[in-house]
Amino acid sequence: MSKQVQHEQDKMIDAAIRAGITINSLDAKGLWAPGDFSEGYDMMQHMDGMLGTMENDISDDPLASIAHGTGGKFFHNSNDLDGGLRDIAALPSASYVLGFSPDVVKDNGAYHELKVKLPNHHDVHIEARPGYFELTKQEAMPASRFQKLNKEVMSSETLSEIQTEVTTQSGTLATGEPALKVVIHVPGRSLYFKKINKLRNERLIFITALFDMQNHFLAGSEAVMDMTLKDATFTQLSHDGIDAKSTLQAPPGTYRLRQVVQEVVGGRISTTSREVQIR
Repeated sequence: MSKQVQHEQDKMIDAAIRAGITINSLDAKGLWAPGDFSEGYDMMQHMDGMLGTMENDISDDPLASIAHGTGGKFFHNSNDLDGGLRDIAALPSASYVLGFSPDVVKDNGAYHELKVKLPNHHDVHIEARPGYFELTKQEAMPASRFQKLNKEVMSSETLSEIQTEVTTQSGTLATGEPALKVVIHVPGRSLYFKKINKLRNERLIFITALFDMQNHFLAGSEAVMDMTLKDATFTQLSHDGIDAKSTLQAPPGTYRLRQVVQEVVGGRISTTSREVQIR
């Protein structure tokens, strides 16, 4: 298998693992015989059979690797394709989710092997994915950004790296339950847009959180606004700005509202806290 094919295969396994997807595969060629080993066969026929065996093993390798790499099943060497389909579609009689946090994390994209054992039980068969891929520095950047956002949500400090205006109003939901309506206005002139193929691109992340007066989290919402604008729309938005709205349901009372806004192109953040009432 070429390095390019191996790399693409590893990328597929990596993406499936990160998405929590298990891949089962089935070898549709069924049971086959590599050659005629009866009395009187010649050497050329034997060599052809060996080459055929190698070719079939190579063609099976991605099917097996992708299934085993994601903790799935690989059905092969059988003509019972109906049974094979039933086998790979059947749910396991028991399944468990195991997790761990490595002591040392290196964002180099390396592959790490995992082994799952059940002490003092030798009559059981364990199916689990054999390893995981470490995040690369580039892949880890979005996660670190969200960690920063989460930290800012729990903080009470005020940041004004971009300009935002937050207004609130006590109201009710369609069901009649009390709620807080929040409007966040971001002036267009405070945003950084990146121009790609004559279009202006920006992304805004809005996180709105409601805490009681003992700083216990009660409710929250998160919204992502992606903008890909032509010049005319960009000019209008630069003049009018952007509004984002959210509604948080909570019983009547006094609360602390925490609003966090990040514009992704420049990486700047705005955070505010205020006391609000729901009637």
